[in-house]
Amino acid sequence: RGLSGGRHNFPNNSKCDTRQSGIETWRTVRSVSSSTTVAIGGINSANITPVVQTGVDSICVASAITKAGDVGIATTELAELFNKAK
Repeated sequence: RGLSGGRHNFPNNSKCDTRQSGIETWRTVRSVSSSTTVAIGGINSANITPVVQTGVDSICVASAITKAGDVGIATTELAELFNKAK
């Protein structure tokens, strides 16, 4: 059983009907829950490190890959940053 924020982390165009939660929310969730967590919303190469460092188990990205000039490079970069921050 997993836990998704139900809110987004950073401003984005794909989740217009939710409220922003942020880094502190994920730190709190991780401190009180042993459920698998997935951070979602506005995550990109510029902000992935602090998100992962909150202890989330995984991230979900859309625009950071689909709007990239080269989706392969963007995907590789995000995966490397995720693994480095873990």
